[in-house]
Amino acid sequence: MIILMGHIHVDPHEIDQFIADLQVIARNAKPEKGCLFYAVNPDAACPGRLVIAERWRDQSSLKAHLETSEVLTFVHNWQGRMRSEIQQYQATHEETFLG
Repeated sequence: MIILMGHIHVDPHEIDQFIADLQVIARNAKPEKGCLFYAVNPDAACPGRLVIAERWRDQSSLKAHLETSEVLTFVHNWQGRMRSEIQQYQATHEETFLG
């Protein structure tokens, strides 16, 4: 399993458009395509910063997602206007926490 966690920074004045554009990607990130979890939310403590969390079945599912026209268009449109601080983790064990 692949986990992506971190932050994306954009100009606070552009955050609504950024989120709207990102929702196009989120709609296509589905379990049958290997996406187990996908969330991007504004960080209330820091205007212009978003918290991102994704969970993918495997590297090939994530790679296929990153190569979709929606993701490529998004990256092209936002390149130079966003800064990413996202880490990728490989997990081999999963269990319920506080559940």
